[in-house]
Amino acid sequence: MFRIVTLYFYLEEVVAGLKSIYNINIDDAEKYLEMLKNNNSVTVLKERIYLTTTYRMEKNIAATLEKIASLPISGFKVDDFQTEVAKLQDKINVTYDAKQLIAIKSALENRVTIITGGPGTGKTTIIKAITSLYIKTVSYTHLTLPTIR
Repeated sequence: MFRIVTLYFYLEEVVAGLKSIYNINIDDAEKYLEMLKNNNSVTVLKERIYLTTTYRMEKNIAATLEKIASLPISGFKVDDFQTEVAKLQDKINVTYDAKQLIAIKSALENRVTIITGGPGTGKTTIIKAITSLYIKTVSYTHLTLPTIR
């Protein structure tokens, strides 16, 4: 269910960058990389280079989200989804597109849902729908929003 996205650089990109930017030859670049690995500054896995602290944080976050996602979920009934969304659209005068409906339904059916998108893609509109529908059926809600609105 989880797609883990990490921040890394390909080994060949790092070596090429060191060569082009700093005029460091490949042998020296590999020597410096080995030094960084030995002092745990970087982690190298399958030709990918990660900053070790970032790699560990991402692994811990992913493990925590997997634990949360594996807990039983109760609350919103999928059978009610179409009816409740139609009522909500009428009430707030909005029409959700297919992708927004998938995101809303996913958030109601799963303990963890991450909604991303650029400016103006409807993230805030989706969150309003999720909270409106979820609050109707569940006694408490935890919501984290890194948004200005």
